[in-house]
This record gives sequence, C-alpha cells and structure tokens, in this order.
Amino acid sequence: MKKIETEYSKKEHYYKQDWLVVENGGSGRWLYAMAEGMRFVFIRIDDLVDACGRDAGALFCASVHVVDLEDMPLETIAEVAKSHDLDSDVFDLSLINNRLRLAEACLGHGASATLWQESGGKVTRTFEFGGHDEKHPAFRKLRSDARKFAVTLADDETREAEMSGSANAMGSTHREMMRGDIYSAIARAKTNPDATRQQKLVLKMYSECE
Repeated sequence: MKKIETEYSKKEHYYKQDWLVVENGGSGRWLYAMAEGMRFVFIRIDDLVDACGRDAGALFCASVHVVDLEDMPLETIAEVAKSHDLDSDVFDLSLINNRLRLAEACLGHGASATLWQESGGKVTRTFEFGGHDEKHPAFRKLRSDARKFAVTLADDETREAEMSGSANAMGSTHREMMRGDIYSAIARAKTNPDATRQQKLVLKMYSECE
C-alpha cells in the first residue's frame, strides 16, 4: 500500500506521512486512507458519544475497512454513484482523486469489508457531552491498534486470508460482504447438511419470500 497523491494531498493532511486524513473529526468521525491501485484501506474512528449521546458504551469505535474497486460489481458501483449523487466524471478511474471519491462513497454505502473493529474509552461525566478528541489516550491507542492491523494488509496472503474469512453467522466472507453478495452464503448453507440454526432460519425466511 502507498501514500495517496491527490489534489488534496498536502503535508498537513497526512497522519504520520502515510495515511491521508480524509476526515479530521469535525463531524464526529476521523477517516484515514491508503491505496494500492484500485484497492483502498480505510481506518475509521467514530465519536460514539457524539453519535449516540451519553448512553454510548464507549467514547470511540475504530474499524479497518477494505474497498477494492476492481473486485466490485459494476451494479454496486453504479448504485453507490447514484445514491451519493456522484457526477459521471467520477468513472474516469485513471485519476486517483476519482478512485478515492468512489471508494469513500462505497465505504459510506456499506460496500466494504470490515476486517477489524474495537471500541474504547470510558464514558464519564467529563465526556458526556463530547469535546474529547484525538488527544485522548483511548483514541490514540485505538488508532495505533487499527494502524498496526491495517499495515498487515499490505501482505497479499494476509489480506486474502482476512477477506476470505467469515464475516457473519450466515457464513458470508468479507469479500462477499464488500460486493453486496448474500446469495453465495445462502447457496452454501442450502447444500450444507451441517447448517447452523441461524442459517436454517435465514434459509426459511428467503424460501418464504420466494
């Protein structure tokens, strides 16, 4: 993976000179990106108190996502572009800035593989109404842990193992989740004599819908 060079890529927009700072916490979210060709790795950190109020179970939630535009169905890309009101120019994927815009839209649309997630930071009266930021120890630890995991995805075998791993009780892989493909897991469960109770329940639901 390598540093992203776009029209936005000035020195002040980089976290430790490797991760492009796409969002800086102003909306209760921090988003960092790194790319290799059509594949993007995102580190996302959400201010849970800002999002959920004082009942939040932790101050922050950090997650690592992969969006591989080359492995994304054209139907999904078209749906994402329409949903996010992206102009037709964004489909010129020879430009890294367009690839980044589209990958970020896919992430916001849920068309991504969530490979790592962790929450942290105790919600006390001091932080009930927000105001905490990247200086908080919990934020710094979560970002550090997320970054350590994310950099391992530069290794092809490691990334493939993670993307092929199970993402939910239905047995969908992370790659299938990124592609919006739920039917492959359903098809596997349908022919699996050892299907779990959850899988059988989902199969019954889809059978009744059909």
